Amino acid sequence: MTSLVIEIDAGQLQQVLDTVHQALDVEEVLDMAASIILNNTRARYLEEKNPEGKHWPPSEAAIKRRRGGGTGTLFDTGTLWRSIQLTDDNPAGERTIRAGAENEKGVEYGKFHQYGTKFLPVREFLGVVESDIELFEARVMQRVAEALGLA
Repeated sequence: MTSLVIEIDAGQLQQVLDTVHQALDVEEVLDMAASIILNNTRARYLEEKNPEGKHWPPSEAAIKRRRGGGTGTLFDTGTLWRSIQLTDDNPAGERTIRAGAENEKGVEYGKFHQYGTKFLPVREFLGVVESDIELFEARVMQRVAEALGLA
């Protein structure tokens, strides 16, 4: 009779688990997720697209500025663009990272562009979509693979 014996060394298993745990350090993974969201948000803003990839309606002011070699929609002074930043809501305790345009720079009008008004069309620039999440998941898996020497 043939028997199959599988031996698992608890010490080696613990080393693997420790390696994966280190690769999935909560603070580092949170920072990675936040940077992905920030970078994708800024890239879409410059492309004048909403999170789903649909182009914003061009503004009349941007059409005029572009004729003279100027900037595009929602980019007259660049204040709204510069206000898209990461904020750490609770640096002393459990962290929450937020990407947004309402910050100490005082860009309260960002919400009017994000949601539209009676006089302004919706030009959504903040949001997370499936492709952002997929990129984040791929980066996490890459970190684990690298930590285990598989990549």
